[in-house]
Amino acid sequence: MQDLLQPIAASRALLTRAFGLHPLNGTASAMIGSAGLSRRFVEALGKSIGVIGASEIGDKTFFIAAIMAMRSSRVTVFAGALGALAAMTVLSALLGWAAPNLISKVYTHYAATILFFFFGFKTLYDTYTHTDEGE
Repeated sequence: MQDLLQPIAASRALLTRAFGLHPLNGTASAMIGSAGLSRRFVEALGKSIGVIGASEIGDKTFFIAAIMAMRSSRVTVFAGALGALAAMTVLSALLGWAAPNLISKVYTHYAATILFFFFGFKTLYDTYTHTDEGE
């Protein structure tokens, strides 16, 4: 039972630090000052959006969505891309929670390291062996 309560306690601590939420009589009372959200939270959110935005600009899915928007309804392409992003976010969050909780953290760490190097070397290999057939 204690293992099930750890994520809840961690979430509560995160909310307390990020949003200034404090427990009060069994409920959460928002203690938001004149600055709104915590300065650290807003700064981290801005940095996260910036890094993700910069890395996604050159991504293959960005180009595919741009090409699809030229041929199909922009609203349909946007809705599809947004739906795919939401689905991948949910799947990633579930896998990120499940892997360390269902598999030993040591094995999860080694598996993540091996996969990181595998895909990195695969990308380098594909780049090195790529031939310009159309050019």
